[in-house]
Amino acid sequence: MSSVSGFSRVFMFSCLAWVISQTQGLPKEIPEDGGDGLTLTASDLNLVLALRDRIHDLQQSVEEITRSFMTLELISKNPAILDDIRIHDDRADKNIKRSRRDVESSSVTPYPQATQQSSIKNPLGPFAWPLLSGQCFMCPAGVPGPRGPPGPAGVAGRDGRDGRDAPIDLQVVDESPEPVEEPEEPIPTGEETRCNNQTNGALYVRWGKPDCPQGAKLVYSGSVGGELYTHAGGTSNYLCLPDQPIYDEVESVAHGWRGLVFSAEFETHSFVGHWQEIADQTPTCAVCLAPCGRTTKLVIPARNVCPSDDWRLEYAGYLMSSAIVHHRTEYICVDRHAETVPGTHGNQNGALLYLVEGRCMHGSGLPCGPYVNGFELTCAVCTI
Repeated sequence: MSSVSGFSRVFMFSCLAWVISQTQGLPKEIPEDGGDGLTLTASDLNLVLALRDRIHDLQQSVEEITRSFMTLELISKNPAILDDIRIHDDRADKNIKRSRRDVESSSVTPYPQATQQSSIKNPLGPFAWPLLSGQCFMCPAGVPGPRGPPGPAGVAGRDGRDGRDAPIDLQVVDESPEPVEEPEEPIPTGEETRCNNQTNGALYVRWGKPDCPQGAKLVYSGSVGGELYTHAGGTSNYLCLPDQPIYDEVESVAHGWRGLVFSAEFETHSFVGHWQEIADQTPTCAVCLAPCGRTTKLVIPARNVCPSDDWRLEYAGYLMSSAIVHHRTEYICVDRHAETVPGTHGNQNGALLYLVEGRCMHGSGLPCGPYVNGFELTCAVCTI
């Protein structure tokens, strides 16, 4: 700040010296004869008077500049004086008081950055802000006034050019939904081709279960039935009877010499596990359609696995048939996790199902070793 003060002194005194040199010997009033008997024309006299008024204005400006630099020099030495310098303007004082009153009456200060003047007096006395041509050029900012009304709408601009020459990021993006393409159906091959040609998998009965294995399709479910175990005639095979029969023309009279169908029962009182619990109950059944392409079905006795990995195991269980003292029936493969029809407790003795054992003999019959007398024979239903 010392360098600024030194510069201000040089500038101030240079201005004073120039003004003094221009005004030396200039009288307060110019005689019409110009002095020394010199006669001046009217235009010359007006020019001299205008020059005198201009020099007087320069003298006032020099005085204002002198006061400004003195104030700056004083502020540089005492910065705290800025807090106590006031503007001696009655109209400005009234505006400041009114602004303060508006701010203090509000619960929230609308202009938190506005600074208020300190009430502490400057020990050197109040100072007026420097003026230049009647206007203060170092006055502090007052309290901001209220926000003014919005200005008028501007003039609409010209239409822009089409997107042909616009940058990529400024071009208008077409937001219309893109047409949804229908997915093309895959060309069926292998097993899919056979299914489309109506060549489905093999049909089989899952004895002892009301549903089909995973991948197979359920055709219908029901319960197991057959001929009464004491009848010599009739049929020897077991049936998977639907739960809801459909009749056509009927005769209400029962005839005892016709073929008869009875519900079947498990005769498994002496076997292990849950087989004892389902004894004398009617087994369930399901007619299943093997997965597409598996057109061949194979029932394997005495084994509960398929011949190779090319085959699909539909289910495994135990071989069952009628007892040897009863009339002959077919062998069926009953699921090892057999289920029964609820509410069929009781010994009705219709078509009976017994477990099947192997009998081996040396020299004849089943080979002993692989087959063991008294062991219940397993079974498996496979498709390929």
